[in-house]
Amino acid sequence: INALQQEMSVSFSTRPKAEIDDLVAFFESLGGVTKFRFDLADSNAGSSTETIKVICDDWSQKWEYDNFYSLDATFKRVYEA
Repeated sequence: INALQQEMSVSFSTRPKAEIDDLVAFFESLGGVTKFRFDLADSNAGSSTETIKVICDDWSQKWEYDNFYSLDATFKRVYEA
């Protein structure tokens, strides 16, 4: 089992309220314990990505202007045996 803990801060900035509502509903449906796949860009390898499994148990949204909101979330990597 990997003892390394990896967390990523993810931001969805200035998006329509409906899009932020969809993200919040997705995170709520997983209850902070169900893992999902996340494509992580590898900055050392140009345009390649690595798909990892994460959970999200912490997020916050804020109003920006008009019908636009932002959402900040913390993804925690899940290592499987």
